[in-house]
Amino acid sequence: MWSTKMRLNAVLILTVLVLPLALIISNARASERDVRITRACAFLDSLYDPSVHLVRETPSSHVYWIASDNLLAEGALQECGSRNAQFIQAFLNNATCCQQGNDLMHESLLGRSIPLPIHNATTYTVTGYWKSLTNSQETGNYTVKWEYHNSTGTLSPYVYGDVAAYTLHEYKRRNNETGVQDMIQVLNTMWTGAGIADEPYKEPYGESGIYQTYKTALYAYSLTQLSIPVPATVTAALLRMQGPDGGFHTGYGTNMTYAGTDENAETTSIAIIALSPTLVPPSSPPALIAVTASIALLLLLIVLRIVLRRQSKQSSAPSSRKIARQGLERRLLQSKLPDGRQY
Repeated sequence: MWSTKMRLNAVLILTVLVLPLALIISNARASERDVRITRACAFLDSLYDPSVHLVRETPSSHVYWIASDNLLAEGALQECGSRNAQFIQAFLNNATCCQQGNDLMHESLLGRSIPLPIHNATTYTVTGYWKSLTNSQETGNYTVKWEYHNSTGTLSPYVYGDVAAYTLHEYKRRNNETGVQDMIQVLNTMWTGAGIADEPYKEPYGESGIYQTYKTALYAYSLTQLSIPVPATVTAALLRMQGPDGGFHTGYGTNMTYAGTDENAETTSIAIIALSPTLVPPSSPPALIAVTASIALLLLLIVLRIVLRRQSKQSSAPSSRKIARQGLERRLLQSKLPDGRQY
């Protein structure tokens, strides 16, 4: 039979062994996230065309979107530490044709104000203006477009998952807590455990049962910005859409495969922003809980050991009264009367 002290020592040793393991798991998850982001950054950097000073829509495309692609790519590449972010930003800042790259919706991810409600988009072709702005010598056949949400109709956040996310960030910027809670509840309701099932997802001629990766990334980013732990299913769904070259595919089915969908600048940019190393990694709460619990248990065991040690010393040491009584008895025994008798 083990004594209480032996059992306590055994648990203490086990805790000391488990604590480093929890820390290793947490660091491994963070390292995996960093590797994923690095690969995504490399893909996005590869889309940058120095002759046009913009990223192209896809690796094989000759279409360059000022917004949303390059608006978001600038923010994502800043997270990546890429010099191309500065080049894109410099030209967007001088793009008087196109509101410095803003489109009245996507810039809310970058902390800029947008009007609410969000309006439908109008698409402008600005190739001629862009060539004159950049003095481009590019002779190939390419097109520069700009999407601007200034049409008369509006987009409902209760219908579109991405609009709910962009609206949420504008409410957050305005410190409108009621609006923020309303929008996160909308997104929570749309999340199926695999993706965002908004109305376009349900329409037979819309996305038709294909989850949009950028909406999953927007959901993850929204949760993170509100300091809400991101469910593991959200993180897993997002990371599964990253291709071998680092780009993120635009959509996936209920079987979590991205067959038939492309990798593009917009989806990859939003994924990078959502997985940014400046944010709390989505997979960290379980490991953090394990580390915290291990530390708490270790401190508790140390305190218990100190208490038991003190109790052991007190129980083994004679009481002061007992010592005094024994001393008195010894002195009486040693004392004798004059005739030799003892008291």
